Amino acid sequence: MAAAGVLYTNEFDVLGKLGEGAFGVVYLIQHKITKDKLARKEISLKNLPENEKQDTEKEVEVMKKTNHPNILSLKCYNVTEDYLYIYTEYCSGGDLQGLLKDLKRPALPEKLIVCWLSQMADALKYLHSKRILHRDLKPPNIYLTDKANIKLGDLGIARVMKPTESLVMSFVGTPVYMSPESLSQCGYNEKTDIWSLGCIMYELATTNLAFTGLSLPSLILNVMTDKPPNIPDRYSKELIRVTLRMLHKDPTDRPNAQDIIDTEPVRSYLRNPYAPLPLLEALNSSSVVQGFLQSSKQPIKVSEEMYRKDIGVPKEVLSTQNMDNNQITELNNTCNTVIGSQSTLSTIVAKKEPRRKKTSKTMKEMPTFDKQPTVDSNATMSDILLSMMSSLSTQDPTLGASSGLYTEDKNNYLLNQIGYLQRMCARGIGQSTLTEAYGLMESVSDPTDLEEKLRELLRDKYEEYHMFIMYLRLFELLLQRD
Repeated sequence: MAAAGVLYTNEFDVLGKLGEGAFGVVYLIQHKITKDKLARKEISLKNLPENEKQDTEKEVEVMKKTNHPNILSLKCYNVTEDYLYIYTEYCSGGDLQGLLKDLKRPALPEKLIVCWLSQMADALKYLHSKRILHRDLKPPNIYLTDKANIKLGDLGIARVMKPTESLVMSFVGTPVYMSPESLSQCGYNEKTDIWSLGCIMYELATTNLAFTGLSLPSLILNVMTDKPPNIPDRYSKELIRVTLRMLHKDPTDRPNAQDIIDTEPVRSYLRNPYAPLPLLEALNSSSVVQGFLQSSKQPIKVSEEMYRKDIGVPKEVLSTQNMDNNQITELNNTCNTVIGSQSTLSTIVAKKEPRRKKTSKTMKEMPTFDKQPTVDSNATMSDILLSMMSSLSTQDPTLGASSGLYTEDKNNYLLNQIGYLQRMCARGIGQSTLTEAYGLMESVSDPTDLEEKLRELLRDKYEEYHMFIMYLRLFELLLQRD
């Protein structure tokens, strides 16, 4: 059981910084006597409204509900006026993203992939049995122990569904791993995690992303319309079949976590389980793989002075005087395993907005192409995607909430934007060229081929108009879904 009230103490040395992201900084710390290591995530609460401070503590509340060998475990935590400190296992093996990036050979053996699939599916089965949606499952958030076993981590945007909820509407996650239903905000459940797992499985088999796009709209189009990518036939039909089932567009056609465990590849592994580390080391004993689990994820060294400046703590080190013996014992004895480097992919978190009445006046507050006929070249993926999706649906976290738009208002908005974009593109590139561009988007599935063909078709007008064409097609698809 995680213990509250753990303070900064002279019992620990700060060995270095493991990573830094939107949700805080992660340090590797070591107990001075036992030499046990932990990862300490530090989230600044300074200048946050009270409701947002409470939101940051939700990660702790979710982690307190979990106890599974393949889920990163919470050891203790502490909340001060300015910071939330989360102590977890330390994963010396890093994360899957680092492994795939450093891997010299393009293929992982099927036995290793099946072993990891079994561990990930079992972890998801556990989370889903508690009505917890991970919602940001991706290689940077999947850590490896020193024995190369899997640990699902980073529950910062996980959601515990209420007993009365069947679907969730919050727009959160990393776009290239988000399911069609979450991208289009049609409401999603635990099957959105299964889609993400399918994307990860494809990446393990090919070291490539399952779905990509030349721009944000094209990424969404590809996820919503493209067939699942081909998996190399060097893998068994059973493994390919279960992976493709996870990537069904319709969430009702996807397996749940137990269904995955019941498939033949996983059942075969469970009948005769084996350790993953020898398989990983056997890929190439002289390659980066063997050293990866030993040295490639060393933390960035920081001095005590740098650390204190970084977190803003006074020179005097706080002691363990407010901890009872059980808390100290637990802290000393429960840190043997893992957390890798901080996520490097952008995770989108929907900002909460005050509830508003459902009126057509809401439409006037939305960004529209007829009022903003150009796309900011400096806008980030998150900026564009949040702006676009917030125009199409509610930002309220639960389906059926009172905020947001009537379907009629949303459809009117889409029709107005489609009409404007059609007129603008037809005037700029000609109706016949626009028709040809539509044909390309419907017939060419490979992103690289599509870019080349659109560049060839639009020529000097490609940079100015290709984004508008993508948005036009996306708006039409969203209208068709209603």
